[in-house]
Amino acid sequence: MIAKTLKGTVTEVVGVDLSEAATRYAKGRYHHPNVNYIVGDVVDRTLPEKIGTFDCIVSFETIEHVIDYKTFMTNVWDLLKPGGILVLSTPFGRGVGQPTNEPYHAHQFTETEFEALFTPFSSTELYY
Repeated sequence: MIAKTLKGTVTEVVGVDLSEAATRYAKGRYHHPNVNYIVGDVVDRTLPEKIGTFDCIVSFETIEHVIDYKTFMTNVWDLLKPGGILVLSTPFGRGVGQPTNEPYHAHQFTETEFEALFTPFSSTELYY
């Protein structure tokens, strides 16, 4: 959707997923000449060296699945070019370390915990 909607503005979209099966499916189902799907781990500290840096990173409903969310955020920071934009979403819940009703969620942040993730960023806009 990003590559199609922003054709002429965005020259490359890179999708990263831990699952080889998911990236293979995405390549077949959502093929676009400006999109590349890569198998990678968001908490791999060498990921920025492997795939480079980006003007914009979009991560919808991912961070709640990642146990090491602090490394996730560090990598996101390192993957952004100076002045880059991060668009990140997550469902709110009872907080880190608390049980969730979702079997695949490692945690669900409170609003305060979520906002605290962005302290290294020069500016933050939150939308609900």
